[in-house]
Amino acid sequence: MDPGKADRVRILVAVFDDVVVGAWEVTNTTHQAEIPEGKTRMVSRSTFETADDARLDYLVGGPSPRARQRNPQATFELRDLPGAESLIGSAEPASSGLVQLGRFTLTVSGDGHAELQMPAGATLTVRTGRTVAS
Repeated sequence: MDPGKADRVRILVAVFDDVVVGAWEVTNTTHQAEIPEGKTRMVSRSTFETADDARLDYLVGGPSPRARQRNPQATFELRDLPGAESLIGSAEPASSGLVQLGRFTLTVSGDGHAELQMPAGATLTVRTGRTVAS
């Protein structure tokens, strides 16, 4: 995993046979990059230090928050974790990402560029301060 991506990890969730078997808060991340013996390209590995967090107990024994995929490792936004409302108050708000509400999708890039995709014929009202534009 890229070190920058690993540094944004806040929670680790372990899944086996589509059932959550453990969930922990990440307290520290360390990185190591090396070219393994017999290989030619750099491999980045991250190690996560974790701590028990009672707020995550509701996940254990429940269904996986992600559909099964080929790669056993996956990351996703904390806000997309089912039941995360109680966790988000303690997390830093995202400065970029994707939000989907029904058929509306808002994507905000790291440089602040935002794109809204919406159904044909839908109405969008933008409010800034006291002005209203449609």
